[in-house]
Amino acid sequence: MSTSSDALDAAIRSVAQLQKVLSQRRSVQVNSNDERNLLKATALSWFQSLKPAVALDNPKMAECDNGFKSVLERADKLPARNRLIFDLKALKKTLVSLRSDAVATPAQQPAKPASALPPDFSSLVPNLQMKAILEHRWRETELCMTAGAHLAATVMMGGLLEGLLLARLNRMPDMKPAFTASAAPRDKAGKTLPLKEWTLRDYIEVAHELGWIRRSAKDVGAVLRDYRNYIHPQKELSHGISIAPEDVEMFWSIFRALTTQIVSSA
Repeated sequence: MSTSSDALDAAIRSVAQLQKVLSQRRSVQVNSNDERNLLKATALSWFQSLKPAVALDNPKMAECDNGFKSVLERADKLPARNRLIFDLKALKKTLVSLRSDAVATPAQQPAKPASALPPDFSSLVPNLQMKAILEHRWRETELCMTAGAHLAATVMMGGLLEGLLLARLNRMPDMKPAFTASAAPRDKAGKTLPLKEWTLRDYIEVAHELGWIRRSAKDVGAVLRDYRNYIHPQKELSHGISIAPEDVEMFWSIFRALTTQIVSSA
């Protein structure tokens, strides 16, 4: 984010996108996991990525905080769909008003974003060649984001996250706890599938069960997992959703948090 108004633009788009997704279903309550995960991801994106870039001393910031906090809290419940959409409309209105204030306010030095340099992967992969590959993939993801290749960046993040989780599994002195975890994928006979048949969902679920990533990271990581599937054109067409810049920013924040937890657990 280069300016406060840029960050607020992204926040407004993310809330509008959430409204659109919620409006596509008719159930009285928001009870699907994908919708509730999107609630969490949208709120966490504000607190972890967008809000730090808004350099404004304005009472409306507190209103926005309360709005996103409410979204985050309701993600763990079964909120009424219409009421939630109504509250999101009010939150968007506050963000738009705050953006107008930001444009009229003399430029201030924005908060510096969190460092996006590749972490030290040494604890996960002692092999120097593999470590270099992971670092290259990290930088390539950033290049995709800079170039506006939003879908490519999302797919890169999903692939890299899967690679990091596999590396963490391979660092276990005894992999039995992973293969016997309740979240481990199994065939019809109840036998755990080999790692080459695991999906990103399986890796995330088992990583949480083993205590490598926190519950909040698991939940928002599921959003990245689902959006990564838009690599399939038919899914993008049928859902009517494309990956926007603010989505990628949200995924990047989620991905960095997940990476930090995975590396720290090794």
